[in-house]
Amino acid sequence: MVHTFYTAKDFPTITERTNLTAKREKTSPLSIRSLLKIDVKDFMTASQGYVIELNDMHGKPAKQEVFQESQTTPITSVEYHYKSKPYLNGSSRLDNKATVIYNNGVIGNNTDIGVFFDFVSDMREHETTTISGSMNGNVDGFLIAAYPVYIPIIIPSFTKEKTQFRSAVITKVVQRFGILEETVAKYLGSVVSTRNLAYDAETGNVLLTQTTTNFNDNVYSLSYPAHWYYDGMGPAYRNIGFTKMGVLFTSGVANIPNAPAYFAEGDELALSDGTIGWVSEVTPSTIKVIKRDGTTISTVTLDLKVIRSGRRNQQEVPMATITTLTNPLAHFQSNIYDNVLQAQAMEFTNSWRTFCDCFGGTAATATTNPYILGTKGMYKNKKSYLHLAGRTQSNYNSNTNIRKDGVFVSYIPFFKLNAGNWEIDGQNWTYTSEVTEFSPFGAELENKDALRRYSAATYGYNQTFPTAVAANSKYKQVGFDNFEDYDFSPCADNHFKFRNHNSNVDDTQSHTGRNSIRVTSGTPVNMTKQLEPCDSVDVCDLQLIANSISNRVICFTISGGKAPYTFDWTTIGSDLNVVIDNTGNSICITRPASGSCQIIITVTDKNKCKKIFPSFVMDSTGS
Repeated sequence: MVHTFYTAKDFPTITERTNLTAKREKTSPLSIRSLLKIDVKDFMTASQGYVIELNDMHGKPAKQEVFQESQTTPITSVEYHYKSKPYLNGSSRLDNKATVIYNNGVIGNNTDIGVFFDFVSDMREHETTTISGSMNGNVDGFLIAAYPVYIPIIIPSFTKEKTQFRSAVITKVVQRFGILEETVAKYLGSVVSTRNLAYDAETGNVLLTQTTTNFNDNVYSLSYPAHWYYDGMGPAYRNIGFTKMGVLFTSGVANIPNAPAYFAEGDELALSDGTIGWVSEVTPSTIKVIKRDGTTISTVTLDLKVIRSGRRNQQEVPMATITTLTNPLAHFQSNIYDNVLQAQAMEFTNSWRTFCDCFGGTAATATTNPYILGTKGMYKNKKSYLHLAGRTQSNYNSNTNIRKDGVFVSYIPFFKLNAGNWEIDGQNWTYTSEVTEFSPFGAELENKDALRRYSAATYGYNQTFPTAVAANSKYKQVGFDNFEDYDFSPCADNHFKFRNHNSNVDDTQSHTGRNSIRVTSGTPVNMTKQLEPCDSVDVCDLQLIANSISNRVICFTISGGKAPYTFDWTTIGSDLNVVIDNTGNSICITRPASGSCQIIITVTDKNKCKKIFPSFVMDSTGS
């Protein structure tokens, strides 16, 4: 096995400089001023620029080859090619121009990614001015008729010389990071090439790849980052460290213009009174802050600083993927995709409930703060979906055409662009699995598949290790205690524990582990559990309620979830006149003038909770 690496010989450090530009201004040596040294000048100004271009290619893998013994041709190999341009003496320099996709669906071509510029300017000036003056005196004497005569002579002298030097030096250091453009894998004559075509403008992660198959066909794979739709999964740099002075809170609410530009739900704030606050709600002009115990801040004026953002840096998590035979960027903004081979989508939520026992018997019961309880604060995958559609099938030489068959007859994306915003359209999508219970400590406790078959798991050892796994069972139907983790710090899980008999657990007798629980004659050990459904805190219980019916118009209001709501609808048969009120809390539909029409209404609340209501038929007769 031979490993080949790029070195500084392949990608050297590049230095360049501009020509020295100098301008001199000097008094002519033949001028009267130079001869008499009166106001003589000698000025010099010079400038020059330097560029140093660095890269991170030294030591990066270039090729991996596997050879059979005594053979010079490799059996398999993998080559890594980075975006670059030819340079001197057969070397290369990195090219950081790439195609990027912004979170509003805009595609940027020839955009710089993976490059830092450090710019330093050095300006200097040195000036010397010399001014001198003198007076020379002399006395001449002679005799006239034996009488001496004296004549004084005074000769003044004045000089002024000025020298000045100015320099301007600009130094630019460019740090380039290699962008992997293509990976070529070879195996016994078979060649598969994978090219990276587009990147996330926010993070630089690869979003679109092109794979060349053994048929020399191109297969494209596009990934949609979840932070495009779920703001809480976005980068924390947007507001972490933000400070604001003199914020007036009234019952926990502060008026802040354009609040979503500075705050996100879940932000942790350091307040000037020495406490920590959590942003529980953000509106276009206000924020609501709660304390550790869940109560609101009293009326007070405080300074604040965001010490932990509600955006939790989950930029690499995808919310959907699509595989096609044609480049999906061609009609990306119009939501039109051709020759789709496979597609999947995931829904996320940061609203979960804690254990059924809700911290019973621990000191943590004194809080209703969802970010302390673990019911909010981290987005997790709630549902996974697959697209339902027919697939093409044709005959080629009386055989199945495996090269071209199998694409969707029609395709509607789960996440669609609408004027730069992402929306969910669940038509022709079915969920394959759903997580129904999460531990506040992050572990998945219960899920169900498309046939509503449940699986569950219990965790112990300070909620770090699974102790029981059950199929065809809900979490509330599973209980296990091996008495092994009672020495850990008390945790919030009392799902199935003999907490009232801790003193009975010892290591004098054991079976499969180190501990057992001692049961003596006349001293029973028991546990009491009330077998009933846990209280649900599902905030996604959206309902449409008909509250106004006239001869031609029927109006619905929305209940459950969190305002404001957005409505979407699909009509089958003919178009209907649909009106939404300004607050977005109700929808009114006018019956068709003749015949009948079927309508499907979709409602999405502020927390991205979405519900598709069963279709119903409206006709002109009023039924």
